[in-house]
Amino acid sequence: MAVEIEDYVIDIVEIAGEKLNRSFNIESLSWISRPDNNSQVADAAMILKVKARSRRHDAVLIISNPRFPNFVAGAVKKTKQVYERVQPSIQETVLLPDFQDNHGEQSFAVYPKLIPVSENRLVRRVQKHMIESGVNEWLCELCDDTKQPAITDDDIEQRLLKPLSYVSSESRFSADLRRSAEATLQAIDRRDFQPVFTIQHGDFWLGNILLKSGWPFIGDKKYSFSVIDWGTANLKGYPFVDLLRYALSTTKNETKIRKDLHSYSRRSDIPLRQLPDYVCASIGWLGLHRDNFPMERYVSSSEELFLMASRLATENDHD
Repeated sequence: MAVEIEDYVIDIVEIAGEKLNRSFNIESLSWISRPDNNSQVADAAMILKVKARSRRHDAVLIISNPRFPNFVAGAVKKTKQVYERVQPSIQETVLLPDFQDNHGEQSFAVYPKLIPVSENRLVRRVQKHMIESGVNEWLCELCDDTKQPAITDDDIEQRLLKPLSYVSSESRFSADLRRSAEATLQAIDRRDFQPVFTIQHGDFWLGNILLKSGWPFIGDKKYSFSVIDWGTANLKGYPFVDLLRYALSTTKNETKIRKDLHSYSRRSDIPLRQLPDYVCASIGWLGLHRDNFPMERYVSSSEELFLMASRLATENDHD
């Protein structure tokens, strides 16, 4: 075995192999991610690559951090909730585990091994181009499929008023971001803003897309990729935000991002001018449910998202 693997991890692999009737090669175990006490995100899970006798049975094992033993179980539960709420074409992209259980108090899950977008610059560029239209269609379809009006008093209070109030009063945010959140609160009070919710992935970036093939040509399925890491998904989340976060992870071309946002706006029938409203609400929601996400990273990423949203919602807005 080339790397140090704790005995309990080997036990988990053997249990999973028995349950799945697969011959996993213990000697092949290798770490994909092994957070320690110095990790920026305290509840980050441990991730290993597991090879099998049959390559089609190769797997990825995710184990909860011992300090947060229910993390993986919670993430799987949220993933299944998303799966149950979307139509079949989206279900095909929501990666579910082949097996999940607990070892002592630690929850774990075994997933099929798919292909991450390449680190090779040239290959990565080609792969991004090949999935680009599919990702945009996926985002539009997810919104269109799960969109619902914000009508209950509890939803308006918990998912709009409280998050926006948090942003408007958080001194670590810029004055522009705080003013924008306050303006959205006033628009809701005047009933000028009639918000809707949609399923929001919550951490949608290129690293959470896995390819079904290294060269992702679409075959008999609508989409050539799967989406992972649904643990922070919001079943009543905010439109536009996943698209904008993905765009920030893949391109700095604002002309292209604006084009994609306009397409999303037309498909969902949500005015693009409301983009900052939803971004402010999503920033507030994340702030109120930040858990172990570092405050400094939360503030900086929120400011970046808001700055982009402000520019794109006001320039050449045809809605």
